[in-house]
Amino acid sequence: MNAANSGAKSMRGTVQVLGLLESLHLEGECFTLRLDSGQKVLCSCDPGTIHSLAGFFGQRVLVTGVAVWDLTGYLHRIEVNSVRPGAGVSAAYTVLPGPLIPSDLPVDVRTPPLKEMLASQPPWDGDETDEDLLQALKKLDG
Repeated sequence: MNAANSGAKSMRGTVQVLGLLESLHLEGECFTLRLDSGQKVLCSCDPGTIHSLAGFFGQRVLVTGVAVWDLTGYLHRIEVNSVRPGAGVSAAYTVLPGPLIPSDLPVDVRTPPLKEMLASQPPWDGDETDEDLLQALKKLDG
């Protein structure tokens, strides 16, 4: 899919990446993660959580979150969901994937929490029987 032609304003995707927690920016509620390639990645945290990461300063950590790229493929940030010690984590996580899913959110807008996104969806009737669901799944299989 060509994101530029789809009306998308950014690209987003859930990522896990391993790197060195190089600096903490308390006022900005963010930190810098340096990947093994030397690339520096800005990681933004939820308000009030940056202080809890002080014990990870200077250590390898595994960051899980939503990466936000612009339409040219430039990575703006990772919106952090969790940070854990990186000891023993596979080197496969040292490579950051490229842009993933087109989004209609502008780059400077934070990704809403999953609960908030689901709450904005219309309710599911749930009237389908198990047989209806199985038939629909069989159609998907071809």
